[in-house]
Amino acid sequence: MFMSSSGEFRMGDADGNINFVDGSFNVTGSDLSINVTQLNIDTPTFELSSPHVSMSLGANREILLDADGGTGGVPIIRVDGGCLLYTSDAADE
Repeated sequence: MFMSSSGEFRMGDADGNINFVDGSFNVTGSDLSINVTQLNIDTPTFELSSPHVSMSLGANREILLDADGGTGGVPIIRVDGGCLLYTSDAADE
């Protein structure tokens, strides 16, 4: 384990570690398991919310998946300014 006087932190080795350097939190390894009650990720271009059962991509939520965001609480997939393409093959039937 390493901790500097400026707040840099590292725990682990070259095969897998957790570190915090210059405002960035990094997890390195072959697998990552997260077991939590709620998961919320919010960045300028990506949102994921387990409590709201939704996720979006794009600065203005151009792509939206929402499990109960439609009329009457039905699931929706919304794509703004583009197209939604579905193709089927024999394996889908």
